[in-house]
Amino acid sequence: MMMVDKNARNKLAEQIRYFLSCLTDNIEFDNAIFNIKTADKAVKIIRDQMWYTYDDIWRHKLIGKRTLSESDELIIKRFILFLKTDFEYEANDIKRNDLWPFLNRQQYEMALNKPMYLNKAT
Repeated sequence: MMMVDKNARNKLAEQIRYFLSCLTDNIEFDNAIFNIKTADKAVKIIRDQMWYTYDDIWRHKLIGKRTLSESDELIIKRFILFLKTDFEYEANDIKRNDLWPFLNRQQYEMALNKPMYLNKAT
């Protein structure tokens, strides 16, 4: 059964924003995101992908040598954009889809028409 858990998606999107903005460190981020309980596949897979953005041994923020590359930051912003949609997550090949977790360009462009958090108005 597929589902969209808006509450869990909102929690994850908020935690990602805090982490990207250096309002939280990696340990606080890790604790917060892995305490989100849900059956929403998007939350689970995006949470798992976020694990690759930080070191879970040493406490740090995303500054200095821990700053994300511009391309990694764009990918993470796309995660947030997806989390703020009502799209069901449909498994697709992460390595071959440059718009992942969106299924296709149409979904991505629909989400861009109503960006949450990623524009100056919000």
